[in-house]
Amino acid sequence: LIYLPLPWAQAAWFTLLELAAVVGAVGAMRVAGWSLSARRALLMVIWAFMLYPMTWAMALGQVSIVIMALMVIGLLALQAGWESWAGVCLALTTAKPQMSFLFVPALLLAAVMQRRSRFLMSFIAAMGALVLASFAVVPSWLADIWRATASYFELQPFSPPVELLSKAVAGEQAGAVTFVLAAL
Repeated sequence: LIYLPLPWAQAAWFTLLELAAVVGAVGAMRVAGWSLSARRALLMVIWAFMLYPMTWAMALGQVSIVIMALMVIGLLALQAGWESWAGVCLALTTAKPQMSFLFVPALLLAAVMQRRSRFLMSFIAAMGALVLASFAVVPSWLADIWRATASYFELQPFSPPVELLSKAVAGEQAGAVTFVLAAL
């Protein structure tokens, strides 16, 4: 999209968001096992577009709609037995960790318990490819994040909630707990 003129790029992005919203809504109905008539399914999709979070995400052009669609596609792929595609979709959802930080570990734990090795291997391979690609694009990204995190804690006039929680729960081990929580 970066090579397109801005109006074309915006049109392409918002079209992708609309498609992802429809895929997410219809796919979620299928994941839940709902068997609706075409008219009711259409009403559910329209309703999904009118929900406050969806409306704002659409208006702001948020990638969260695409991540939601990837989550739903991954669940559908798991249900259909396409474990490799499900692992790739799950890895792609980590692009927005705020949405996937509970979803990913839950599915990975379920996969371990159900011995779905193909799903686990495809997730690991896709995550590895994403990490390698990120180093290829910005080789210093990990050190940059570490420096930014360190300077953030130095500039804050008060302790962040993660540190306060760590001190309350872990006492003397608060530094290690804060590091682990911040890394997640």
